[in-house]
Amino acid sequence: SPKCIPARREAASVVQPMLHERAATKPGAKIATVAAAWDYETGSNHTIRRRKPGYNQIHPHTRESSMSDQSDPGSGINHAPGLFRRLGAMLYDTLLVAGLMLTAIAPVIIILGIIFGLDRVDAASLRTNPLFIAYLLCIPLLFFVCFWKLAGQTLGMRTWRIRIVDNHGATVGWGRAVARYFAAVISWAGFGLGFLWILVDPEKRAWHDLLSGTRLILVAKDQ
Repeated sequence: SPKCIPARREAASVVQPMLHERAATKPGAKIATVAAAWDYETGSNHTIRRRKPGYNQIHPHTRESSMSDQSDPGSGINHAPGLFRRLGAMLYDTLLVAGLMLTAIAPVIIILGIIFGLDRVDAASLRTNPLFIAYLLCIPLLFFVCFWKLAGQTLGMRTWRIRIVDNHGATVGWGRAVARYFAAVISWAGFGLGFLWILVDPEKRAWHDLLSGTRLILVAKDQ
């Protein structure tokens, strides 16, 4: 009420200096220094906080480091590997898959030898057997799809610091990994033009990258 205004002003003239004096004696307090100036005319409570110098300033070293993180090719973010690095990883994986396929032939020969006798096993006929051919073709399919899905990279890709992700940068799923494998077959079927497409694509994507919604990125050495 209007009658209380003089009393509030008088109380404020006594309380406010005491609060400011108390705040000035604790400049190093962890919580921001407060001078709770009570406005007796409006009845509102205003809190005055003193921030540390440079509170809203960006440290120059922090700013420079954040800019370098966005532009450093070694960070492995959105930087696709070149053609020779991809060929090196493919050669590495091809040798591994070839070794697995040769190893997979041994148990077939042993099982057939146990059932029919080793002298009756015809290795030449196995090369034209549809089931045997399908069995061998499943080996590279499982090799690439499982490594892409579970690890994000094959052993050859790990050696050459390459990782496969989807267009959003996430790990690929089973369906996308299978789609990429068969799309890679198309890239090879076109006389390798699907792989050479990275030379003209601005994001260095091959046909199977475009068809499966995936991409290859170059990762840092410590990853």
